[in-house]
Amino acid sequence: MPCDVTLRWNSTYDMLVFAIEYRKAIDKISGDREMRKYELDEEEWTIVQQLCDILEVRRSFVVMVAST
Repeated sequence: MPCDVTLRWNSTYDMLVFAIEYRKAIDKISGDREMRKYELDEEEWTIVQQLCDILEVRRSFVVMVAST
């Protein structure tokens, strides 16, 4: 799983994309008794998707600027 790195601006986006892609596995792991406190509910997953959508626009802009 990609980590959120303060100095890498797109790392949050990469981490959220990974989380969405592996949501079923993350839900299964966090559904364990000891990991229950880390489980995301439906509203939190919606927020993850919304953040990812917002950061995707920013990431696309950064990639475009960097390629010029």
